[in-house]
Amino acid sequence: MTTPEWNPNPFHPGPTGARLAEMRAALDALGAPAPEPLVRGERLLTIAAEFVAEKPTPLLELAEADVRDDIVMRSIRRHKAPDGFNTGRSAGLDSGLITFESQLVSEVQAACLPLIDDIIAGQREEFDKPAAALVTAAREYGFTMRTTSDDVIDFADEAASAAWRATRPAWAKLDRYHTALRRLLRAFEVETATASPEPPDLSVYFAAAGNWSDDGAHYLEHRTDAGVDWFALAAGGLRLNTPSEVADMRQAKAS
Repeated sequence: MTTPEWNPNPFHPGPTGARLAEMRAALDALGAPAPEPLVRGERLLTIAAEFVAEKPTPLLELAEADVRDDIVMRSIRRHKAPDGFNTGRSAGLDSGLITFESQLVSEVQAACLPLIDDIIAGQREEFDKPAAALVTAAREYGFTMRTTSDDVIDFADEAASAAWRATRPAWAKLDRYHTALRRLLRAFEVETATASPEPPDLSVYFAAAGNWSDDGAHYLEHRTDAGVDWFALAAGGLRLNTPSEVADMRQAKAS
């Protein structure tokens, strides 16, 4: 027996959940737990999608008392928005689902924004571990992007060699923090994530003091899409900063 459908030829855009998925992925990349508004939003979107995807009861199995409600639901689900409104493509509950998801994403974002500072600050202890290795390398031994293994051998210092060996894994971990933070700022539409240049210079989020730039100066080849020059940034100290702290740092630099 064919599974009954509310609409024989439906167009189902369905809830992509893309924005909420981006938020979740960004938090996962940073190693941070999802805040309650996001968890709640994901659950509501799942309930909405399940409701839209529900199949009708076969009519011969329908209770007589449910006939009227079935007709009403069929009318709603087969309704098609007129041309000029949603381009005439969103049928029935899909129109409501689209607006539901849009508002839900907006509310989740608004509810999560005040929590971003604490989310980032919560990662500071783990960030400090690889950061310390780069600060030691840059400050105590003067390592830069131009430093070679031969240069380190010339130190004839086991501590310098150990510091040099520690830079590679530490660099990789800091790169992951940079990528994760960029994703987080975009996903939650934090203001600084939309600044010029593109992609934005985020060195201020990792600077301990005034050792940051807004024009790519602390990036490899001065290109914000090429990765941070962690040696250059670490020479002035490293710290994982929150958006509020970044706003204060930018304001202080501008004044």
